[in-house]
Amino acid sequence: MDSDAGSPVNATSGAASETRAAGEPPPGEPSAGQTRIVLTRHPGQAGAMEPELRAAGFRVDFMPLTEQRLPRDTALLRSEISRLASGDYDWLVLTSANTVRALHRLGWSGEGAAHTAIAVTGPGTARVLQKYTGVDTAWIPSDRSAAGIVAELPGPAADAGADRLTGGSPANAGTGPGSRVLLPQSSAARSELAEGLTARGFTVNKVVAYDTVPLHRDTVPLHSGAEPGTEPPLNPEAPGPSAPVLTPAELRPADVVLVTSTTSASALLNELGRGFPCGVVAIGQPTARTLRELGAPADAVASDPSAAAVIAAVRSARLD
Repeated sequence: MDSDAGSPVNATSGAASETRAAGEPPPGEPSAGQTRIVLTRHPGQAGAMEPELRAAGFRVDFMPLTEQRLPRDTALLRSEISRLASGDYDWLVLTSANTVRALHRLGWSGEGAAHTAIAVTGPGTARVLQKYTGVDTAWIPSDRSAAGIVAELPGPAADAGADRLTGGSPANAGTGPGSRVLLPQSSAARSELAEGLTARGFTVNKVVAYDTVPLHRDTVPLHSGAEPGTEPPLNPEAPGPSAPVLTPAELRPADVVLVTSTTSASALLNELGRGFPCGVVAIGQPTARTLRELGAPADAVASDPSAAAVIAAVRSARLD
């Protein structure tokens, strides 16, 4: 077993649920008349969307249902990181911030970016990429999703795609038949992205970057320091003072749960069954499709993980 096996990307600290700004209502008690949006992710994964939702008048809390861990055997992923640094790929496609964290945890700090173009699904992943590697030239599709990457990624014969790369195009990106793509993803990722790029003529090497598993609320988080010698989490960002952590039992009828991923959708059903006690908004069609397939469709779907899209979805379903 690899020495990094089982190291979590994020973990929920019991202390985190006790920290909040002075005068702020405790978890479960939003201000009178205020809609609470509950995100199914850890506070350490918060991005620009959360403060924008607060600025729009919503209470924002977190209810992590899953955690991300490196695969038990990281030998293949390490090998692909070495190939990436050596210039063996024309494109590196990153579909989540967790993928960036996993690669960084195994030693990748942006090596290969001089000769390999990097595509990300949206600004959140781009922001984490820059934070961990300093790379600020990622290409982002106008449709900020995996489907957008399939449709818009400058293709093997797309010499016109060079000017769509923020900061310019590496010389060998998307220029030859069968352009080489490294696609590190969650072990639970759907196959549409790899299949769609392959159908367009790319040579895609899909490799598992991390596993998503149910969150164990009764375990000691690795970042607590209670287990000497254990690896720190891949997602070490501490939650802010206004980031209480909820459990499903604390949801109220007036809440809106924002389901942020397909794995969170499955975990939510495992926790609550099909009878949700509150409103539910899914981010993106893949997450919405998972909820439908599980027999618990969302009340509304946000087209992308932005505050504007979430607010539009909440208001379209009259959940506010």
